[in-house]
Amino acid sequence: MHSARRNVVPQRYPADRALKEDLGRWMVARVKPRHEKAVAWRLWTSGVGYYLPLTLHLHPRPDNAKLRKSILPVFPGYISFAGRENKVGIQQTGSVIQFLPIPDQERFVKELTWIQCILQQHSLSEEGDGLSVGCRVRVLRGPFRGVEGTCESMGSKCRLKVGVDMFQRHVAVELKAEDLTPLPGGPETCCDGNRPQIAGVCGQGGCFLSCPGWRTCPIRRQRLRGLSGDIF
Repeated sequence: MHSARRNVVPQRYPADRALKEDLGRWMVARVKPRHEKAVAWRLWTSGVGYYLPLTLHLHPRPDNAKLRKSILPVFPGYISFAGRENKVGIQQTGSVIQFLPIPDQERFVKELTWIQCILQQHSLSEEGDGLSVGCRVRVLRGPFRGVEGTCESMGSKCRLKVGVDMFQRHVAVELKAEDLTPLPGGPETCCDGNRPQIAGVCGQGGCFLSCPGWRTCPIRRQRLRGLSGDIF
């Protein structure tokens, strides 16, 4: 019974409390495999604020190949909670491996808020390990306006990967290339990770038209706009 209850824990508690309202109080607990919901249950029933992003996974059953639904953490092995004073109660669950402080609270909350926005729109397309190298972009319009991430070319669309540095994992959504704009500063790389070369514009060396994603790369589009009327 207790195990069944723990499978229905809310992702965010309190549900109506914005993540930024706990700015400065966030901590991360690294927990044992498949213990994320057990810790969330303890936090929930103790009235402690937390955020555990969850997503639906479909996978075939080994016995009859029918699809099985599972609600799993987006960032396995981690759960974020508010309040250093709550460490003792969480430790008593026997599920915690270690507690991780968050030096840059503002960045952490911003990244979690982007993840929360993506999950609320039910647009999650994948998750993965590590953060990809590519064009750092910001979404200009639509429900994900203001979200920042790494763009990878996909034909007429871009797969925008949004990660949390603390967890070294990402989620992804597919967006139109024209809805993205490259971010200033930092290394400007193309969708395949190469630096673009446009005479008189970039000069950093790299690929340009040899890159398969050059037509949809927001950085190339911005740099070439007005240089040639027929290149796109």
